[in-house]
Amino acid sequence: MLVTTIEQVRDVIGSAVRTENTFEILEPYLAKTEENLIAELIGQQQLTAMYGSVSGSGLKLLDLIKKAIIWNGYLDGWYQGFYEFSGSGVGKAIVKDKKESLFRYQEDQIQKDIVRKADDATERLMLFLETNASYFPLYKNSEVYAQNFAYLVSTPGALQRALPEVSKSYRMYMVLRGYMNRIENASVRILTGDDLYDDLKSKVSSGSVLDPNYKKLLVLAQDYAAPATLLEAMPWIRVQFSPAGIRILSVLNNLQDETPVNDTQTQWLMGILEKRIDTAKTALKMFLNQVASNTVFPDYYHSDLYRAPGSRAWKMPDNDCKKHFRL
Repeated sequence: MLVTTIEQVRDVIGSAVRTENTFEILEPYLAKTEENLIAELIGQQQLTAMYGSVSGSGLKLLDLIKKAIIWNGYLDGWYQGFYEFSGSGVGKAIVKDKKESLFRYQEDQIQKDIVRKADDATERLMLFLETNASYFPLYKNSEVYAQNFAYLVSTPGALQRALPEVSKSYRMYMVLRGYMNRIENASVRILTGDDLYDDLKSKVSSGSVLDPNYKKLLVLAQDYAAPATLLEAMPWIRVQFSPAGIRILSVLNNLQDETPVNDTQTQWLMGILEKRIDTAKTALKMFLNQVASNTVFPDYYHSDLYRAPGSRAWKMPDNDCKKHFRL
């Protein structure tokens, strides 16, 4: 394990770790976080390399990994810290000193704060690794890297830029990522054509430096794909399928007082997203038709999708009083 002492935990979390805590209490949660979450994010080879001699950027990466392990492991331990198992069953743990127990709303506030800090630690780790991927070939050449950059919206930061309403959280991003491949193929690929779409995806996944036209294309494609992904996910993210049947989730991070949106509110939000998707689709199409040429996006220019500005086959869409934009 990279985190091996209670002092390392206290250096990150501070006074939130009680004096009676021993490392043995948190160890299983820290180990689980390292073996599962961290290995899945950065790849097992890169994780194993952090046990060796590191220097330069490697020291910063190691520090960020440890902080992500500690906060996410502490979060995992928090969920179970209020309960204890005994021969008589499961019950709430009894505090053995004279400290007053927390009210439920105080527990909820602390729990939310831990979730936020765990998400922030994960986000800082991945932002650093993505920005400095060239210094970590074990990560950049790994299957994990290929998976992380297999989408046009490839990071939580990119998702939040395209959808400011969505929190910049790896937890939220990973929920939506399960829908992205299908949605990108059903939206951006159809609009840009296979060749240009594959070309853009290749540049994104390889970390190539994009020229101004490709940068603009990527931004517009993300603006189109992100709300389309959220629209697809919205009816399903609070539905859970299991062998026992289908359940509608009404709990967020184990907080019973969270109120989920009702069906009417969901439909209202989906209507907003549909309008945003139509606007983004129109902007992407107009941009491609305006800049495409023999030298700029030639795959699109020579495809049947291209419409020359000023031609009778292409005109600015008249969307006044229309529910949906049209091309």
